[in-house]
Amino acid sequence: MKFFKELFRDKEKKTVLNFITMLLIGIVLIIASNSFLKKNIREEEVISSNKDIVENNSDFVAELEKKLETALSKVEGVGEIKVIITLENSGEIIVAEDNSVDKSETSEGDSGEKRKVNNFKKENKKILLDSNKPLVLQEIQPQIKGVLIIAKGGDDARVKSSVVKAIQALLNVQANKIEVLKMK
Repeated sequence: MKFFKELFRDKEKKTVLNFITMLLIGIVLIIASNSFLKKNIREEEVISSNKDIVENNSDFVAELEKKLETALSKVEGVGEIKVIITLENSGEIIVAEDNSVDKSETSEGDSGEKRKVNNFKKENKKILLDSNKPLVLQEIQPQIKGVLIIAKGGDDARVKSSVVKAIQALLNVQANKIEVLKMK
C-alpha cells in the first residue's frame, strides 16, 4: 500500500496518470488495428475470389460456345458456324459465414414503471475458410443474356428454326434472345 501512496504523490501523480492513459490508448490502438487488418485480409480474399469468378465465367462461356459450335455444325444445312454468348450477370457464389449478434439491454424503472434501454447492438460476420479460401456452399451459374449464331446455312428458314429450338432446349433461353445470321 505504501508503494501506491508514494506512486501517486502530487508531483508524480500527473506523470503516472499520463503514463497509464498512454498505455490504455496503445492497447486500444493495437486491438483496433488487429481487427482492421483481419477485415482487410477478408476483403482481399473476396476480391481475389471475384477475380476467379470473372475468369471462370470467361472459361464457362468459351467452353459453352465451343460445345454449341461442335454440336450445331453437325445439324443438316448449318455448315460452318460461329457462336457468341453474352451473359446477363456474373453468377453468384454463396460462402459459409459465421454470424453473431452481441446485444446489450438494460431495464430501468421506478416503483411501477419499467423501460428497456438498448445500449448497443454489434453484428459480427466472419467468412469460414477452407485451406485459406472461403468455404463455398453454393455456386450459381451466370444467366445468359443472348446468343448469336453465324452459320453458312443461316439464310434457310428451316435451319434457323432448328438452331433456335436447339439453343432453347440446351440453354433455356427465350427465342427473342437468339439470333441466327448467314455467314459470308
